[in-house]
Amino acid sequence: MRGHCLCGSIEITTEEEIGTISACHCGMCQRWGSAPFITVQLRQQFELKGKEFITVYESSSWAERTFCSKCGTHLYYRDKDPVEYYFNISLFDINKIDGSISMEIFSDKKPKLYDFLKQDSKKITEAELIESITNLNK
Repeated sequence: MRGHCLCGSIEITTEEEIGTISACHCGMCQRWGSAPFITVQLRQQFELKGKEFITVYESSSWAERTFCSKCGTHLYYRDKDPVEYYFNISLFDINKIDGSISMEIFSDKKPKLYDFLKQDSKKITEAELIESITNLNK
């Protein structure tokens, strides 16, 4: 599998099968991305290109979070001991990932707002949004 950040400065390649897909609802992940951090766990069997664009933020004494210094894309969360990497699932083409979320951590911290798929909110497709923006610019 291949993946990349929004601007393409950082690329990840792995031959590893996508294993655990998880969602973290902790307060840090909520503040970091305004949503749960949905990840795929990779066991250090990956290659990163563009490492010079990776910014590391030590979010606790036992873990760190990384992002692209050019576009801000969240890359991965890493436990320090033992070393485990949890990559942002959206780095990859998520439509090609065969699986489902098998674990939610900090589930007691999950806001009701995250149940938006069950809510009766207005749904706007890509085409509808582009059309409305085009009409605004006329």
